Amino acid sequence: MPINLRALFLPTLVSLGLAGAFLYFLATRFDVNLNATWAQISAGNPWYLLLALVVHYTTFFFRGARWRLLLRNTQDQDSATPGVFYCSQLVLLGWFANSVAWFRLGDAYRAYLYREEQAA
Repeated sequence: MPINLRALFLPTLVSLGLAGAFLYFLATRFDVNLNATWAQISAGNPWYLLLALVVHYTTFFFRGARWRLLLRNTQDQDSATPGVFYCSQLVLLGWFANSVAWFRLGDAYRAYLYREEQAA
């Protein structure tokens, strides 16, 4: 399955649904003042938030470049190494899997995706 369609893949949708249900559970079971939370968020500088998002997600490009270098060092000279953007997507998907799973399964998921899509 192409990497762009994985967002609509059933396990991905189930994971998002479970994460949403967990957030709903936390918001309804505990004393969370959503108005005060929103007031704190809106009082912040939106440019700093935007800058933080850009810097954070830019690091995935560098992580992808590092992973590509690792792949290039482990492959035969005859086989083609995927590009930095593709490796960055794999790192981002692995990071997401680490966020919702235990035992750093995102690293194994990233290797699984690479093996399935590159026939490695």
